[in-house]
Amino acid sequence: MKRLQNILLALTFVLSIFLHLHGLSSQEFIGDDAAPMLLIDRTWDSIQLKDARFLAYPFLFYNEPFRSIFSGTLLHFFGPDRIILRLPSIIFGLLTFGLLFWIFKKEKITSWLIVISMASYSISPLLINDRSGGGDAQARFFILITGYLVWKSSKENNVKNLQRSLLTWTMGVLTMLDTFALLPGIIFAFFKKRSLINRKTFYLIIGVILFLILYFSAWMILPYFAFKLDFQHYLSNRGFFYYFSRVGEGISNTPLDSVKSLIAYTSLLFTIWIIATSLFIFRIKKFLFVNIVNISAWTAVILLSNSSIHIIMYVAFFFFQGVLVTDYIFKKYPVTRIPFVLLFIFIIITSTQNLFTNYFTISKTPPKLTFSQNIKCLDTSVVRLYTDHGKIPSKPPCEPPTTK
Repeated sequence: MKRLQNILLALTFVLSIFLHLHGLSSQEFIGDDAAPMLLIDRTWDSIQLKDARFLAYPFLFYNEPFRSIFSGTLLHFFGPDRIILRLPSIIFGLLTFGLLFWIFKKEKITSWLIVISMASYSISPLLINDRSGGGDAQARFFILITGYLVWKSSKENNVKNLQRSLLTWTMGVLTMLDTFALLPGIIFAFFKKRSLINRKTFYLIIGVILFLILYFSAWMILPYFAFKLDFQHYLSNRGFFYYFSRVGEGISNTPLDSVKSLIAYTSLLFTIWIIATSLFIFRIKKFLFVNIVNISAWTAVILLSNSSIHIIMYVAFFFFQGVLVTDYIFKKYPVTRIPFVLLFIFIIITSTQNLFTNYFTISKTPPKLTFSQNIKCLDTSVVRLYTDHGKIPSKPPCEPPTTK
C-alpha cells in the first residue's frame, strides 16, 4: 500500500510539472508580470551605463521593489523569452509542492491524506499562477515556510527555528507585502520563547529591524524627491505611498471578492474546505500558533481585499493548516475517513474541471492539449518589455480609455 501511495504521489508531481511547462511559450505576459520585471531590468542598467541612479527604479513605482528579482534579472540577460522568464516562478511553485510533502511526512500526516490532498492542490488552476513571471509563487513559498517555522518554534525549544522564521519572513516581505500578515505570529513566538533568545538571535532581530527601516525609508524618500524634482508627476500612486491608498480602497471593498478569487484559482469545494478548517482550528489547542498566523492572514484578506487576488498568496499556508485539521479530525473520529476521501475526490474533479475549462483545451481531432489565453491586446508594460529588447509585440497595445 505504501509503495502504491508513493507511485501515485510521484505521478501527481510529474503531471504537475508537465502542466506547469506545457504550452508555456503560448502564454502571453500581462501587466502584473511585465511591470516588476522591467524595474529589475532597469536596475541592472546601472552597471552597463555606470549610473547609480538606476538603482532607484524598483523603489519609484507601485510594485514591491524586488517582486520579480529573478525573472527581471533573466529578462536583462536573455530578453523577453516566455519560457526562461517564468522558470523562477515555476521552480518556486514546485518547491512549494516539495515543501508541503516534507512537512506532512515530518508531521506524520496519514499517508492516504498526503496523496489525495496533494493531488487536490497541485492539479488545480493555482499552477497557472505559478506559470506567471511575477513573484506570486515565491511569496506563497516564503509565507508557507515562515508559518510552519513559527508553529514549530512554539512546539520545540529550538532557537534556530525562531531565527529561520525571521529570515524567511524578511525574504517574503522583500517579495510581496502580503507576508507582513505573519508578523503577529512571529512576535508572539519570540515573546513565548524569549528565554531561548541568545546574543546571536538578538543581533539578528536588530539587524532585520534596521534593514527594514532603511528599506522602507528608501521606498518613501526616493519617490518623494523624484516628485519634488519633477521626475514624476504623481506621488500618491508611486512607491510606498501607493500602498497607503490601496489600504483605503481595500477596506471599502467586499471580502467576498477575495473568496471569489480563491474559487477561480481552485474550486468552490476547495474554498469551502479551506474556510471550514480555518474556523474549526479554533477548537484545537495544540495548533495555537498556526491559528495565530491563520487569523492574521484572514484579517489581511478580509480588510485589504483590494486586490482580491492576493488571497492566493496565503493559499499554500491555508492548505497546510487545512490538512493538519483534517488529519486531526480523521484520527480522532475514524468514521470520517470515507467522507473525507469522497470530499477530496470531488475537490480534485472540480478543480481539474476549472483548470481545463478556463485555461487548457483538448481538441478532439487530433487529440491535443493546448493552453488557452484570451488576450486581444497588450498592456503598456508588456509592449515595453518587448520593444525595449528589440522584439516585436505579439499583439497590438491596448488603447488607453478616453475621457470626455
